[in-house]
Amino acid sequence: MMSTPVHQQSLQRKLLYIGLMVVLFLGSYLWRTSVVEGMATQLHLRDEDSGEVELTGKAVNLVMTGSRGLAVCVLWNTAMDKQKKNQFNELEMIIRSATRLQPHFVKCWIHHTWNLSYNVSVECHDLRDLYFYVSRGVDLLGEGERQNLHNPEMREHIGLFYKHKICQHDKTTTLRSLMQLSMIDPVKRDPSRFVSRDSDGRQHIKMAEFEEFCRENPQLIRRLNEGLRSKFSAERLQFKCKTPLEVVEFLKDNRNVPSLYEDPKETGFELAQQSKLKPAEKRFPLLPPARKPPEPQHLFDKYGDELTDQSALTDDVDAYALARSWFGYAQEPIPDPDVLPGNAKPIESKDRYVLRLPPFTTIIFRDLPDLAQVECGKRLEEEGWFDEGWDAKPLFGRSLVLGGGRRWAEDAFRRGEQMWLDFGKANGLYLEPEEDANKRAMAEVFCKAHNIAGYEIPPPLKPEYQNDARMRECRAAQEFLYWQGFYRQSTNFAHHYYVTKVEATPKAVQARKNFFQAEQHRLSAQPHQAIQKYDQAFKLWKELYKTPENREFRNDNDTQEDTADTQLKYLQLVHELRGQLYKQLFLLGGYMGQAATTPSGNADWLLLAQYGRANTLEMPLLQGPFDDEYEGKPLISFHIQAQIEAKRPGAAAKNTAARMAAAKREIPPGSVVAPSGAIAVPPKALSPSEMEIRDVPKKRP
Repeated sequence: MMSTPVHQQSLQRKLLYIGLMVVLFLGSYLWRTSVVEGMATQLHLRDEDSGEVELTGKAVNLVMTGSRGLAVCVLWNTAMDKQKKNQFNELEMIIRSATRLQPHFVKCWIHHTWNLSYNVSVECHDLRDLYFYVSRGVDLLGEGERQNLHNPEMREHIGLFYKHKICQHDKTTTLRSLMQLSMIDPVKRDPSRFVSRDSDGRQHIKMAEFEEFCRENPQLIRRLNEGLRSKFSAERLQFKCKTPLEVVEFLKDNRNVPSLYEDPKETGFELAQQSKLKPAEKRFPLLPPARKPPEPQHLFDKYGDELTDQSALTDDVDAYALARSWFGYAQEPIPDPDVLPGNAKPIESKDRYVLRLPPFTTIIFRDLPDLAQVECGKRLEEEGWFDEGWDAKPLFGRSLVLGGGRRWAEDAFRRGEQMWLDFGKANGLYLEPEEDANKRAMAEVFCKAHNIAGYEIPPPLKPEYQNDARMRECRAAQEFLYWQGFYRQSTNFAHHYYVTKVEATPKAVQARKNFFQAEQHRLSAQPHQAIQKYDQAFKLWKELYKTPENREFRNDNDTQEDTADTQLKYLQLVHELRGQLYKQLFLLGGYMGQAATTPSGNADWLLLAQYGRANTLEMPLLQGPFDDEYEGKPLISFHIQAQIEAKRPGAAAKNTAARMAAAKREIPPGSVVAPSGAIAVPPKALSPSEMEIRDVPKKRP
């Protein structure tokens, strides 16, 4: 049957349409492969250029087409509802779905991970649950960072999670211990390694294996045994592990913490000598990858020991060290510093893919690793790690030094000093003395020529100096010094550098050690030993204060506040221990003063009658170790002492007002003034445990 002309025309149209479709698809394919993909690769616009591609999320995004925005809104509302109902397992699943639908929305990752690590974790009453959700937040943000390469903000937030939620939490002592367990091979901390049972079923500790474990993990064992406090709270462990068996019980109760390793029982390796490491992206604590950053980035590893996922995590690695590694990793996408302090070099168009500016002031962002390193040193001092290690006699019943052979705090602060010095030089905040003097001399020339003060930003050159090359250099020097002063104040560089420089000295470390031991004696109700250690510490601390090159350290507000707070604890301890004796001396001095100044020795016998009831009297003013002057200025300013004493009300809190009153009457600072005019003056500022009574007539108005 022959086709009709209509059928033939229809067939021709179909063949024409098919041909046009083939041509269009082929043309678009060739255009995409030869032009579009090349440009996308050049401009780094492909998904794989942004980071790892999550295949499930990518497939869902393609299928949902234009309805993705609606789905994201529904998921966010559902997540908030689940959080209100404390349905945290479902919440985490919804959060992961939301991040898959918008993988390159950085604020989405940060918001949800912050929510898990901060808001959800605080709802957990069990610290192991709290620790679990902190780890889940870090894990989720780590996944987001891998999908969004070269993002300094995400890397910074991972460091903040470690810093805030582990080392600055109000339950930091326990959380630090749990993190240390996470870094120990489960085979090596398996409680069954350390326990045997006799024929009667009683447990016995295998002391050889237990001692080996303690030698490998001295800081963990000390923290468990002493339940050390932190400056962030008075929290101690729920119990102190006073015996080896209690330590083993702690290991047993916390066996299943998030870890670097696979669980041997789940992987069938329970009889192995060493557990299998998880894939790098599944480990906790999570670490930056071992890497070779693309140009023009620079690897942040100035000293060759920054932590990566290839590093062995030993007992001395804490959350501050982990934070430092992430803060350092966050520095790599930031452009190099420019000539003027605080400024960064402009990002060229070809480098926009690998260079980014941080979310806040660039120079403040740059000092995050240095701050974390200083916190490492402070944490070591808080827990008593100074030089010769810790004698575990309270745990073993015999002398056994753990963690010896290393100057822990001194090494940490020396590293911090070097980091702050390098930071100052790289960013123009620190100049060598000759270079600094040269710039100031040139800046003075410019200021005189243009009639401005040295702290002002330089105006444009006057017309008569437009072609003067020397004056242009002088203006550049003034501009440099202006921004240097501005950013030194913004970063508090002088405080961090000069304080760290002093804290790194052996004398400062020894003083801190004595302060630590004094505080331990004070908390253990051993006042005599505490006062003895305080006296030794104050002697060294005062020598540091009066060293001429430590002027910046001496005048630093934080240093003065810390010293005033410690002195107040000391004086309150002295009041409690020797208060009655001082009051009796005070009464006796008042009686003798009246007897010497009244006619015929007609002294007030009622004053002497109070001698036996001294406890009913108010505590007299005592001179503390730092209540004197140096170079015509108080070692601790009155307003600093007033701030500290306002926080610690008590008998010693009245010292500042009395000192001020005594100063107005030209009475030696630290004196005890009796109603008769007699003044009790400690013979030396080192220790108020010795007093002499001097008769000084009261000034008449």
